[in-house]
Amino acid sequence: TQHSRRLFTRTADCFRNYYKRLVVDGLSMNIDETLFDNIADAEGVKLAYEATIYEYGDLYDQSMILYGTNLTSNQLLFVSYAQSMCANNDINGTEKRVPEQYRVIGSVGQSETFGEVFNC
Repeated sequence: TQHSRRLFTRTADCFRNYYKRLVVDGLSMNIDETLFDNIADAEGVKLAYEATIYEYGDLYDQSMILYGTNLTSNQLLFVSYAQSMCANNDINGTEKRVPEQYRVIGSVGQSETFGEVFNC
């Protein structure tokens, strides 16, 4: 619908503006080439967090420090996302994707929940 298109365009513009300002190790990225990946990453992290809370409900102690770590359950979700992005999946160097560090920094940098969970 027209409403959906306008909403998506507004969201895409927000992502473009955010990633225009994002510089990692002195490098920036081609924003328009990676726009859909950026949106998918940010929304995927948000959805994973919401699904975890929904699935475990009252059993999910969001403030409990997990044994052997100094992380809460909520923090561990974000850390596991970041670690999953550490692998270099493009063996031949032919894939036009966002470098993993941008994907992690970009997606969690826009997350209000990440800021709340890590008190930043």
